[in-house]
Parts: sequence; C-alpha cells; structure tokens
Amino acid sequence: MIKKLYKRSPVLLQNIFVTIENIFVLYKKYKYIPLLDSMAKISQDVVKNSYMNKQHTLLDRINKFSEYATSHTVYYKSKKNEYPKLNSLDEITKWPLLEKEVLKAETETFYSSEIDSSNSRTLHTSGSTGSPMKIKVSVSDLQLRFRLLLKTMIEFGYDPLKPMGRITGHDISDEDVIYRKDYLNKHFFLSAFHLSQDNIQKYYDVIVDNQLETLEGYPSAIYVMAKLFDQNGYKVECVKNVFTTAEKLHEYQKEQIEKTFGCKVFDYYGSNEQSIFIFTCKEGRLHSADATGLLEVVDEDSRHVQPGEVGSMVVTSLTSHFMPLIRYKIGDACKLSEDQSCGCGNGGLIIDEIIGRDEDIFQTIEGNYITRFSVVLKYLPFDVIESQIVLNNEKLLIVLYYVANKMLIEDLFSDFEKNLISKVGTQYHIVYKKVDEITKTSRGKKRAVIIED
Repeated sequence: MIKKLYKRSPVLLQNIFVTIENIFVLYKKYKYIPLLDSMAKISQDVVKNSYMNKQHTLLDRINKFSEYATSHTVYYKSKKNEYPKLNSLDEITKWPLLEKEVLKAETETFYSSEIDSSNSRTLHTSGSTGSPMKIKVSVSDLQLRFRLLLKTMIEFGYDPLKPMGRITGHDISDEDVIYRKDYLNKHFFLSAFHLSQDNIQKYYDVIVDNQLETLEGYPSAIYVMAKLFDQNGYKVECVKNVFTTAEKLHEYQKEQIEKTFGCKVFDYYGSNEQSIFIFTCKEGRLHSADATGLLEVVDEDSRHVQPGEVGSMVVTSLTSHFMPLIRYKIGDACKLSEDQSCGCGNGGLIIDEIIGRDEDIFQTIEGNYITRFSVVLKYLPFDVIESQIVLNNEKLLIVLYYVANKMLIEDLFSDFEKNLISKVGTQYHIVYKKVDEITKTSRGKKRAVIIED
C-alpha cells in the first residue's frame, strides 16, 4: 500500500517519504533524531568510546557469551556439554563448528528466550545463495555495531555532517530523476539501477552540484560510475571518501575508483547474520574488529591457516546475543596477511583480501584453485564498462559478458585472454558476449564471477 502510494507521488513528496524513512533508519542505528539530537554529539561520543570493557579480555567475553547462549537458546542448551569454559583462546578449536545449513534448517532454535518486540529487530539475509533467513538481533547489539562502524569511518576521514551520496539498490527513483534526498540529513540516494552512458551526466550533476563529500554503496555500482566519469572526461574533486560494502571489492575496481575520485576507498564487511565486522583502517589495511567478536580462518580440515594463506572464515560474534553465532562458518573465504602488525593499533586479524563466498573459489579441471579473478579482469579493454565471468567445468566453457558502448572485436581481448588462460589452463573455450546490462540481484547487487555446476 505505502509502496504504491510512493510510486504514484510526485518527486517532492517522494523526497519527504525518503526523509522520514531515513530519520527512522538513523534512529535505529544511533538513537539519533534530527533537530532533537546532534549528529555532531554522537560523532564525538563514538570517537571517544572504545566499545571495549577493559576489565574483560576477549577470552572473558567469549566465555560469558557461550554461557548466555547455553542458558537462553534451545539449540545451545541441548549441546551445553560441547561448550566447556575456555582457559585460553586456542582452546576454542575444541568447540564445534556451526555450519550455515544447520543455522538455516533450525533457525528458530537459535533465538534467545529474552526476545520481545521492544528489545529486538528482525533482519533478513539476501537469499542470494538460497532461501533467506530471518535474523533476530537485539537493539543494543545492533546499535553497538553501527556506532563502531561510524567510529572507524570517522577515523578514516568521514565527516557525517557533510553531504553524502548513497548508491542504493532500493527501487526509489526513476530514469528522469535518478536520486531522492533526505532534506534534513543531506543524504542523497542515487539509484544503482540507472547507471548508463545516457544517464551519467545526471549522476555527475547531483554529485558536483550538491558537493557530495562521501559516496557509499556497492563497489560494482561505484566502479561503473567511476569508469563512465573517466570515459567522458568528467572531473570530480568534491568527493573525499568512498565507502564500499555488500559485495567483494576487486582490486581493479579499487584502482579505478581511487583514480577517478582521487581518494582512498574504505571497504567494510559485515552481514545481516551479525557476524564479525571487518573494516579498513587509516593505514589502508583490513582488520577484524575484536569489539564484535573473534575471527578464525581455517583450512579444509578445520585447522587454523598460517599468515599468508587462504581459508574459510569462522566467526564467534559477540553482537549476536538474540541469535548466538559460535564458531559459525559464514561461507566466505579470506587471505590472511603475512604481516600481522599494523601502525594503526586497532588489533584483530589483518586480512589481505576478502575473497568472497566459498562457492566463488573456482577449481579448474586440473585441480587448481583460482580465487583472484581481479588480476585478470584488469586486463579488459578500456571500453568495457562492466563485466561478468561465467565458468563451467562440465562444458569446458568460459563466457565473458560485457557492457560497452559498442561491439568490441575479439582481438581487443587478447591481453585479458592470455592472462585468463595462464590461470585456468588451455582446455577452456572462451566466448565474449556484449549485453545491455549485467544481471543484478533483487537488491541491486552484481556478481563479477559466477561458477556453474
């Protein structure tokens, strides 16, 4: 009903709707109400607050968390003997791993007995790898995560009082006016669905005319915007920060975004399951946040990998009291940095790269694992605006779908093909297909690599 009313309303009224909705979102995140509370005060508070009780070590907090889980949830109560008190963090490997299939199949048994309508929120996973899950999260845990995120963004250079552009996957704008705005908070919501050569001038105008200092959104969308700005010779000097999330940020995307906007990219990782929070520090390195829990990186035998190695991410999230996640195999992989020291002092594991979902790791017919297609995609012709690789072992076929303003001859892909073959071998037939757009999920996300069974 409200959605239909919104769609039928003029742009001015739609902006009012967006303003009201964003006020509600900001209240849920920070307990912030424009005109009553000052975002400046909240910003000062998060910078001063460490969000860590210095009287309790991470070990203490994990033990208390497991005690809570085994006292308040059906699932962990039934397995209480499997979670003995830890004397050291190394002993956590004695606790069982929680597979995503179990969490999906028995979701309601993970809900805390303390949940009620006033102290919790219900979130949903995207369902991009299967049916979505209904996630229960406490208001206090949710606000802790958002305040921690705000703190790290401010440390990176973000000013929450300056105009921000958010490239959103929500269907709230149209081809004529590609954005809607929150009048009170100076937030501009730019559509991820209308980025094209025909519309790129509109995106440039809203950013420059409103002097947006921050851009936030899917890396695939911001990359396309940056590429089109570059191709059209548009210079953007007002943007001081770019924040990417929800998708894997590929190195070639990062390079293009930083080149176009002349600033560093802040990438952060989280999930609606309230798993561990991973963020970019001021030194430009990815850290797991101890304030939100413990990250382990394990191999196929569930043993901890060494620095410099790739493994599956296992999280014990301390911000998931109402749906406890203990040694949860989130389904993503990452590469640990060989150098586990950083001048920023944030602590936590230091990560070179979040590779993405485990199922995005491609095993060639020769048995080699390919995890970093970004080193190949950067060799695509300059005229390619965006692309998607689809790999199929059964058919020995690799299809590259690409968006460009004109059909490109295959000779232009020679550098790309040479580098791709060096990774996957010579057995695959490679096909190039020009398309009008890369298929998005219902939430506006795009996948750079798809592996077919």
